[in-house]
Amino acid sequence: MAADRFDYTAPEICFMSSNAWDARAASHFGFQMAWVNRFGQPPEHMPGGPAAEITTLEELPPLLDL
Repeated sequence: MAADRFDYTAPEICFMSSNAWDARAASHFGFQMAWVNRFGQPPEHMPGGPAAEITTLEELPPLLDL
C-alpha cells in the first residue's frame, strides 16, 4: 500500500522495524530495509535481509544522508 499511496516503487522505500519478522518480510517484498536490532538478536532464517542493521534510531540519519 505504501508504494501505491506515495507513487514509489518498493526499492525506493526504506522500511524500518525492530521486529525481525516484519523487517525480513518487508525486505522480501522489495523494500530497502533497516533493521533496528535494539537487543542484539540473532538474524531470522527467512528470505530477505537488511540493507542496514542499526541498534538505535540515532544511527539512522547518516544512512539517509541527513
